[in-house]
Amino acid sequence: MASKSRFTVEDFNTLEPTQTKRGFRFEDNDKWLVIEWGGYDYEVEMSRITTPLQLLGWVSHLGKKSWTDCTAERLARLVEVVAKKRGWNIYGL
Repeated sequence: MASKSRFTVEDFNTLEPTQTKRGFRFEDNDKWLVIEWGGYDYEVEMSRITTPLQLLGWVSHLGKKSWTDCTAERLARLVEVVAKKRGWNIYGL
């Protein structure tokens, strides 16, 4: 059986937003998003991500980094987790 490489909606609903194996975490009661993909902590104030358009801007910004740990799957997971925390439905379901 092939390994699962994509998250499903069911995965999204069951994974805890505080899990760190994906390379990011939230701190100080979710005031900070801390990304660990560049070999150090890259901090983003969650107050700078209050709309889906702002999240898209951050994804674009992060996607331009040369970090080896900045993968498409991790960017997708970041979008899913931030959207869940903000109550945004990104799947249109």
